Amino acid sequence: TTLNSLADVTQMGPTKDAWIGLSFDVVTWKWSLSDKGFFSNSQANLRYWSSGEPNSVWYDPECGHMYDNGVWNDAPCQWLYKPICSNVSGQTQTFIFVNQLMMWPDAQIYCRQHYTD
Repeated sequence: TTLNSLADVTQMGPTKDAWIGLSFDVVTWKWSLSDKGFFSNSQANLRYWSSGEPNSVWYDPECGHMYDNGVWNDAPCQWLYKPICSNVSGQTQTFIFVNQLMMWPDAQIYCRQHYTD
């Protein structure tokens, strides 16, 4: 499913959660997208955390996932969720929902092999 924005999550169907390319590097949350010039400062710092999140209660490497209502939560990166990949062409970004469960590191590899990130 192609999404024009992360706000289109209702098109994902009955999926409960999805990886969104966000990970914690012990100091700060960072987007997976390797081209840092793609985002403006406000976009790179964009966050839609659920109330009380991130709470970092897992103490494992943590990654960000999105609930079906569009808000975010932190969870261990080895949990299984379906990823939302991004495809970038110039300054245009679309999002692709992948209907396959995987851990965050595997999702990142998959998205980079088949899309931009």
